[in-house]
Amino acid sequence: MNTYFPVITRVESSDPSFLQISGNTASVNSTPGLGGDAATDGLDNRGTIEIDFGIHPINNITIRYNNAPGANNNPGYQAIVIGSVYFSLPSLPVQLSLFSGHRSGNNIVLKWQADDEQSLTGYEIERNVNGNWISIGETAVQNGNSRHQYQYTDLNPSGNTLLYRLKINAASSRVSYSGVIRISQDAGLAGNILLYPNPAVNTVQVSVDMASDQTVSLHVRDLSGKLVLSGIRTLYAGKNSFTVDGLQALSAGHYLLDITSQQGLVLASSQLLKQ
Repeated sequence: MNTYFPVITRVESSDPSFLQISGNTASVNSTPGLGGDAATDGLDNRGTIEIDFGIHPINNITIRYNNAPGANNNPGYQAIVIGSVYFSLPSLPVQLSLFSGHRSGNNIVLKWQADDEQSLTGYEIERNVNGNWISIGETAVQNGNSRHQYQYTDLNPSGNTLLYRLKINAASSRVSYSGVIRISQDAGLAGNILLYPNPAVNTVQVSVDMASDQTVSLHVRDLSGKLVLSGIRTLYAGKNSFTVDGLQALSAGHYLLDITSQQGLVLASSQLLKQ
């Protein structure tokens, strides 16, 4: 099972205060004597949560639930009901052709490219703090149906691993979110490059160190050396993070992903396992 920092949040602000979220756990009536000890459904025991699994594919989901310590041991009081579970796969009201980030000194520089923004009112940049998404800035849209480029700098954020996403606001009051990108303090693996998840299914996130700003080529080759996927990226001095799509077209097996300079020098490489 691939996991990628699932984030649990409340869906409704009116949910009872005894709906508590800590890390990857949600609990209701976790204190003895508060509702859960009563032999009635008349007390408000509800709670609605949303789980964001980020941009990486998942193979299965397991829901574990139990009664809180100190709950009444009468089996008649022990009912737990999951009202409904549904999966939402909303399409974005804009085409994001790029969303990436890199470290620049103590700061994080986020960049994105967007097409067809006619229905948008703005972007909000969000960072995950202790399991909660908080807004750290806003950017007005340039509008129109041509391609526009954006940049936002997060000054001196703390933490070795940082998660970011874009909140996309439409004129219809509809809200959508980009995928999540992860910026690590240390890229950490062979050639200062990290692939995550690895094994991968449809997409893989690449984190890589660069000594200078430059445009590079990205290649994915099978073990015979055949080029099966390629692209061009502009990377920046420091730590970069970006997503490679299109892996679903590849057969399961081992591949080599490399990043090459315009002069043909391999700057970083790593083995990629496709599930």
